[in-house]
Amino acid sequence: MENAVDALKMAASVLVFVVALSVAIFAFTKAKQAATAVLSESDLEYYNTDNIKVTENRIVGIETIIPTLYSYYKEGYTVLFYDGRNAFDSSTQELRNGDTITPLTLYYSEALPSKLVLSKLLSTIDKRNEVTYNGANYSRAIYGFDIDDEDTRQEPWLSDEFHAKEFMKSFINNFSGDLAPKYDMSRASFSGSPTNRKSNNKLEMNFNIRESNSLLDALGTSVPSLSMATDARFIERIGTYNETSEEYRDDENNLYVNSSIDSSVITFSNGETIQNEEGVQKRVIQYIFIGNK
Repeated sequence: MENAVDALKMAASVLVFVVALSVAIFAFTKAKQAATAVLSESDLEYYNTDNIKVTENRIVGIETIIPTLYSYYKEGYTVLFYDGRNAFDSSTQELRNGDTITPLTLYYSEALPSKLVLSKLLSTIDKRNEVTYNGANYSRAIYGFDIDDEDTRQEPWLSDEFHAKEFMKSFINNFSGDLAPKYDMSRASFSGSPTNRKSNNKLEMNFNIRESNSLLDALGTSVPSLSMATDARFIERIGTYNETSEEYRDDENNLYVNSSIDSSVITFSNGETIQNEEGVQKRVIQYIFIGNK
């Protein structure tokens, strides 16, 4: 009789364990689905407070930004630029909750439409120089640097670290003419491209963008390049996010890489958190322009 009672107790314990494990798996799955839903509803605002775990927040100058830009290729950072002047509270020296920051255009990509549309760095604010692909409009305005995203777009400066640094040097110093890096490109540049000039089958990058919602426009007309913006102040926010990639081929056997961005931490309804171990954890650095000294 005692053996039968013990057996029933053990069976009940196993049943409770199985139920608890099923509930935990279900909760984890729902949390993942919720995070994915938040991401899908955010359109092209991929890098936001929903999927970035911010670990550092401080006000910095250009002397801090430039070394970070030169190391983005080697370290694999994602570096983003925004305009936060309308959201900055000078009394608290912080961004006001609820106020929006807007992406700042750094350059316009000449990527093929089929590659461009896979980018996570397309500005949702800058509507100039759009391209239509599969019935939808996509901006060519890029507001950040990320080697994985640039590789997806098949940008020409990613052949090695030297060319990536030359590209970044040109961006920081706003080089043009003989000083600007040039890349082989046999096809014609896209119509209306304001930042690329093509001659002798060479694509020459030009970062001197003065239109609204661009970085140089935000810094002011007296600033010829980012390297000369010695009075500019930015909020530097450093965080982490997870990136997962999936390769696939279309009907014509063309290879594509579809990447998604998710939070590095999963939060449950009871407030508890666990580390999201899916994909590759990356560091993201946001530079939000808040004005000059």
